[in-house]
Amino acid sequence: YRDTLVKDIARAEQQLEDYEKEYEDTIKQKENLEKEQRNLRAENELQAQITRQLEIVDKSLTALKEIIQSFEQEIKVELEEKTNEIFNNLIDEGGSTNLKKIVINDNYTLDVLDWSGRPFLANISAGQRQIISLSFITALAAVAGGKSILEIPLFMDTPFGRLSPEHRYNLVSHIPTITPQWILVVTGSEFKVDEEAKYLKQTGKWGKFYVLEGQEEGITKIKESSPEELNEVVTRERIEAR
Repeated sequence: YRDTLVKDIARAEQQLEDYEKEYEDTIKQKENLEKEQRNLRAENELQAQITRQLEIVDKSLTALKEIIQSFEQEIKVELEEKTNEIFNNLIDEGGSTNLKKIVINDNYTLDVLDWSGRPFLANISAGQRQIISLSFITALAAVAGGKSILEIPLFMDTPFGRLSPEHRYNLVSHIPTITPQWILVVTGSEFKVDEEAKYLKQTGKWGKFYVLEGQEEGITKIKESSPEELNEVVTRERIEAR
């Protein structure tokens, strides 16, 4: 699935590059025709021919420009819709009350509007900012695949770090429904047995659990385990630290 997706993306990027190259070549052709037209003004018949060619080139330029702009606009609209759809499933009740919409600008930077339609990005919390980032990244993968369900595994590194309990619950409840495989890299302090692990098991999508144990410098052992064992290790380390 990943190989197919990479090929599709590569073909789309190549097609866009071809359009842009053709656009640039056509601009150069137009400039050459205009120069030739000025040199041949005295020859009416040839001038008329060049004028017709110039009209065709102008129409081609307009058509190519519209194709490129239409393609970019469609992608941006689809990406924005998907980002907001995921965001509404992940944000907590307080955030859904204050935040109305994520806006993707023309340069693909993000902004957030409050319920009065005013920019609100500077006022959101660290947890809300992380939820926005997770929504955008997940939407990128979904739009690239062209389907509502991802065709590739979704890899997330310590996504729960700054999230509130409600955000964490929304994350482990929603993400398993939109990806065939969710690979989480988490610490014991952010992935608790009676919270995140419990919620994830309730989805029926629970798979394997591995613990990375540092043996010595540059060597780490990967051991299949359970969140209960990890919780015992974290508890013991906290007691020893005290």
